[in-house]
Amino acid sequence: MVRKNKFSILLALIILYLSLSDSDTFDRFSVIDLPFIDKLVHSAMYFSLMLVLIFENRGWLEKPVRWLFISSIPLMYGSIIELLQATLTVSREGDFIDILFNLSGIVLAIFFWFAIRRISQNQLK
Repeated sequence: MVRKNKFSILLALIILYLSLSDSDTFDRFSVIDLPFIDKLVHSAMYFSLMLVLIFENRGWLEKPVRWLFISSIPLMYGSIIELLQATLTVSREGDFIDILFNLSGIVLAIFFWFAIRRISQNQLK
């Protein structure tokens, strides 16, 4: 299981590090000063995590219930991280809106996967 999902585990650990690091660490890397850029970052991180999970488990995802199971993994993971931010960190705070943006990234990854799969199947015909 671990060997099969090594990239998703690595990405999950990177997300954990980025999520629990002191927020002042990232202020010096701020190139674009857009309001709510952190929400887009949340969506992008969980889009990436979900896409890697799908790719690593693509042979197993034959039934709809399995899609529900595998999409619940990054959603629960992100929710736990938000709870950890609220309780363990000083410069971060847990936010329900962040969980919604995590969910948006997860859903976008699923739609993206099906769109790419459909395009590739049409090109093979």
